[in-house]
Amino acid sequence: MSGVSEPPIAPDTRFDLCVVGAGWAGLAASIEARLEGPAEQRIALLEAAPQLGGRARALTLDLGFGPVEVDNGQHLLIGAYRDTLSLMTRIGVQPDQVLRRRAMSLSDTSGLHLRPVKLPAPLHLALGLLLARGLSMGDRWAMLRLMRSLRAAHWSAPQGETVQLMLHRTGQPESVCQRLWHPLCVSALNTPPAQACAQTFVRVLRDSLGGARDASDFLLPVTTLGDCLPVPARSWLERHGVTVQTGCPVRRLAQSHRAWRLETSRGIVRARRVILALPALNARRLMATISLPSALPRAMPARPEACIIEPAHEAIATTYLAWSPKESPRLPPWVLLRDRTPWARSDVPGDWLFDRGIHRGHRVAAIVSSALSTDLSDRGGALSQLIASRAAALLGIPTPAFAKTITERRATFRCTPDRSKLEQAEAGIEPGLWLAGDYTDADYPATLESAVRSGLRAAHLALQDQAASIA
Repeated sequence: MSGVSEPPIAPDTRFDLCVVGAGWAGLAASIEARLEGPAEQRIALLEAAPQLGGRARALTLDLGFGPVEVDNGQHLLIGAYRDTLSLMTRIGVQPDQVLRRRAMSLSDTSGLHLRPVKLPAPLHLALGLLLARGLSMGDRWAMLRLMRSLRAAHWSAPQGETVQLMLHRTGQPESVCQRLWHPLCVSALNTPPAQACAQTFVRVLRDSLGGARDASDFLLPVTTLGDCLPVPARSWLERHGVTVQTGCPVRRLAQSHRAWRLETSRGIVRARRVILALPALNARRLMATISLPSALPRAMPARPEACIIEPAHEAIATTYLAWSPKESPRLPPWVLLRDRTPWARSDVPGDWLFDRGIHRGHRVAAIVSSALSTDLSDRGGALSQLIASRAAALLGIPTPAFAKTITERRATFRCTPDRSKLEQAEAGIEPGLWLAGDYTDADYPATLESAVRSGLRAAHLALQDQAASIA
């Protein structure tokens, strides 16, 4: 429906709740409000882009043999994303039909292979670590000691500690750091270990490797992430009476008579309550337009946008590769690209390669490059070709016939110990106004799960406010 021209909003349309932004946080907030709120409440979901999904959306890309639907970046879900999987189920999406679930395994192109065994947790991981290939016995015992020490410490790390300091404090050999912990840190937090927040990394380890056996399962979209939530969510919301408008940016906010006035590109919307499910920068810009009656007491200082301290962003690049049918190689489901020469460090980006299957006879793969410090320009496809050539050399396969890099320069935020998180008070930012977005979740890095959790939390706060006003 992204190409459909939608009619303007009826003049002075009124809603009980308006959610601004239809990424995964906004979708979660809208669904939760519809499911848990009064049946008669009127809900609107407004999205500036032509389609739902935010930074995890599908797009059409020509991979040299015609258009193919791909994700704007290669995203990975894990079994520990309980709230995301539950949200999909609640709107009738069966996760096992849209996501390909595989037991977690960690392999690299220099011989590492780690896979938990089929035993109850935590024995599944303990034995898996001891049986890992490509590491010395001392390295394997060191990994096991780290997981045991984190569990004994109730999955906590000293305040302000970085991942690099934590690994040094716990006596992890450099070989294990380079082969396992550093790549996991970069892929999970999109931040180099020397800067990454140890407490956040420990939480990720707690919920994945330290959780139930299926918590560390890898979940990859069968088609695209759009089919996992954004597309079915739109159909579900509209069937359940939620007004969904795409291509409808909100330009200004004002409050009067205990209601919010939203100036949009399609007309004026009035809502008793508003959830801003926007990236931090967009939320700041919109909140800077807020005008309030002078007699109205403020919940925050004179400039409401000042309560949002925008985190530093990190870019993520996804390079899509395609091989002709004659040269279609066999690929592992996923693999860490690591140079075979010990301690070698390549200036060519490319962390993980994911097999995306066969499309019209052509093998397609995606290479993710996180926490980038290199030049992201891909003039004439030079960067894409470098990434493709390195991957082919490491895997011993033909160089792909086609390579295209998509870079999201503000894909995620830098997950450092001193990053500022917005702790939402029960009262919200202003009366009747709440924020949602992965940057508001104090427990997790920038993930789809943290976005969903923030949307659920914001919806609960709005519904509690609504119930209190009725009482």
